[in-house]
Amino acid sequence: NIHNFLAEIEQYVQSYLTAKEGAALAEEGIRLAAKKQELGLMSAFEYRDAIKSFHQAQQQINQAKFDLRLSYEQLVQQTGIDLAQPQCGF
Repeated sequence: NIHNFLAEIEQYVQSYLTAKEGAALAEEGIRLAAKKQELGLMSAFEYRDAIKSFHQAQQQINQAKFDLRLSYEQLVQQTGIDLAQPQCGF
């Protein structure tokens, strides 16, 4: 079980990192879209889609954080060891 939880945590860490990269790209897309809209090269609908993509990327980050935390808490429950807490008594 512990091995499965660790594999799950690794998967969610990767999902989180991918979501962070996607959000950064979407944020850059918003900046480019704003410039294009200023120049009249992009419609308001296309600009709205750029913003929507950014919000979706943010939602993916939030979901990945939630999944990661849930998986970690399940690991702690199974092992009884909270890795975030010092175990040496200091």
